Amino acid sequence: HNLADSIPHLVWRAKPDGTMDYVNHVWTQFTGLEEEESLGHGWQAAFHGSDLALLLKAWIDAMSASESFQMECRIRDEQGRPHWHWVQTVPELNRRGEIVAWIGTCTNIHERKIVESNLRSARQEAEAANSAKTNFLANMSHEIRTPLNSIMGFAELMLGPGQSPADNFNHLTTIRRNGKQLMKIIDEILDISKVEAGRLEIERVEFDLRKLLTEVQLLLQVQAHEKGLLLELKAVTPLPMRINSDPTRLRQILINIIGNSIKFTASGRVDVEIGWNQTGPTDCALRCRVSDTGVGIEPEYAQQLFQPFVQGDSSTTRRFGGTGLGLALSRRLAAALGGNVWLDTSSPDKGSVFIAEIAAEVSPNTEFIQGLKWVEEKASIDVVDKDALSNIRVLVVDDALDNRTLLTRFLCGVGATVDTAENCFVAVEKAMLNEYHIVLMDIQMPQLDGYEATQQLRNQGYRKPIIALTAHALKEERESCLKAGCDDHLTKPIDRRTLIGQITRHLTM
Repeated sequence: HNLADSIPHLVWRAKPDGTMDYVNHVWTQFTGLEEEESLGHGWQAAFHGSDLALLLKAWIDAMSASESFQMECRIRDEQGRPHWHWVQTVPELNRRGEIVAWIGTCTNIHERKIVESNLRSARQEAEAANSAKTNFLANMSHEIRTPLNSIMGFAELMLGPGQSPADNFNHLTTIRRNGKQLMKIIDEILDISKVEAGRLEIERVEFDLRKLLTEVQLLLQVQAHEKGLLLELKAVTPLPMRINSDPTRLRQILINIIGNSIKFTASGRVDVEIGWNQTGPTDCALRCRVSDTGVGIEPEYAQQLFQPFVQGDSSTTRRFGGTGLGLALSRRLAAALGGNVWLDTSSPDKGSVFIAEIAAEVSPNTEFIQGLKWVEEKASIDVVDKDALSNIRVLVVDDALDNRTLLTRFLCGVGATVDTAENCFVAVEKAMLNEYHIVLMDIQMPQLDGYEATQQLRNQGYRKPIIALTAHALKEERESCLKAGCDDHLTKPIDRRTLIGQITRHLTM
């Protein structure tokens, strides 16, 4: 008994029929059961319910075979908390080979089991993440290659014989439309990455709510018309003409939610109800309720809708396309604006109702409108004043010939005189020897990059404006460019109007 009490294990002895006749001091300390409570069949109270049944079965089998047995079981401590133990039991035999007693020990392995469980969970999470990454990459490959196929295909057609000016105009329209789709995919990936990293920036500015809703209506009306759907936006409460929030993110949320309903509706209609709820001077919310007659959502998939890269199921992805980022991004953007996006109701093959809500403030002295009277806007060709940069000398620095050619065409088309440099060594030399009004500096270049070239120019006393051109769209990239000495930053692909506007602004400062 003294030996049994001296070891850090639960030790016990039982009669041949399994009734306990001894437990050591460690047993009583751990379980909180006194020795007399544990004797007989009282020891069973210490074992976790389902584990006790498995232990008794293993013991009965061992009795029949006169063999020892081992197993893992949970034993409750004095506060009733289960702890995993390794139970080892051996029969004590007399000279005739008959069982006269059972000797058992219980070793606490709870910490090891926790570690095993954590490792198992980590492995499962890693496998799930790896599977999600694989599915995401496969989906992204499809989403990127689809518009890219159209861009390359129609460009190939334009290079072929027999294309009329009307054909080429249609081909260019298709190329531009698919290029914008590519940009949308890339922007969604960047935005969800910023949100996940906690780096999404939200602005609070005053803007015209009716004008924003008009833009969303006109944009999505085209998509609905192509599918033969009726899209109707209406105000269900008086709406303030001007509010304070982030118009870019609000537009993004509305386009994602309404566009999602259009995409998943084959026939029928999509109804959008816009309402304003004001419960106090500053406690206000703009609510958008979107209902459709689309495919609906199975209940088992509803909880997955707002996870990044997830659609209803894999067949949905194949049937309808998309990155699976729209709803997840919309919910995160709405949360950043003090609101939320959620699925209100949905029935398979009958349609769904989504609700988006953001916090906003009414601009001072603004009027409320009773209904939505859309401002008619007609599509127009992108025309820029051909003399917008007349007599302006520009140095374009880029290691890619196609980019230099494109920027040269943009700038020469509005009257600028353009010189080019294919690397930063040439760029620094030309900038210091010639009188340019402005320098367009590509950042990612071999040997000497745009950061170093800009720093060299500034160190040598160059004071003319330098605008950085980069394919990176993150905030850190802009900050790095400005820190290096650039006056501004443009993200590729370069928009012609934005480029000309930014050059004009810096030349008049």
